[in-house]
Amino acid sequence: MSGLHDPNRLVDPQFLGIPYVPRGRGFEGCDCIGLVLLWFREHGYDLGPAGSEPYTEAWSDEDPQRYLKALLEYGEFVDFRQVQPRDVVMILNHSDDLDQDARRVDSIGVVIDPGHFLVSTREFGSRVGMFTVQNLRYFVGAIRPAFDAQKQLVKPHAA
Repeated sequence: MSGLHDPNRLVDPQFLGIPYVPRGRGFEGCDCIGLVLLWFREHGYDLGPAGSEPYTEAWSDEDPQRYLKALLEYGEFVDFRQVQPRDVVMILNHSDDLDQDARRVDSIGVVIDPGHFLVSTREFGSRVGMFTVQNLRYFVGAIRPAFDAQKQLVKPHAA
């Protein structure tokens, strides 16, 4: 693809093709959490404690709601139809053999425009994904992180 219809034009090229590395946090390699943290950090946002707790490679079996719990402390849930750039999209596992109750969020990405998101996958590393009619069933919604004027993450629900 090239020109106006190339979704890769939507992100800085440094974010494309980063190898998938479990628990990785940099341009030399990262997982989906690492890519989200890296994207925000490189754009001047401080995600602070969200997603920074140590975790094992089997985290999705040990604590399947890990992403959701951490992100909801620092943002609000947004229906998939209202995603905006900078929202963190939650993606369900792609196992068609699992019933609906057994499915869980096992990846996250950053929305870069209403039709596209940046994500890291084991198969392809970091890439731009597209929201399509065919893959909408894999998206739970998104979390809109709350930042103060200094781009520091804040708890929006704190009294």
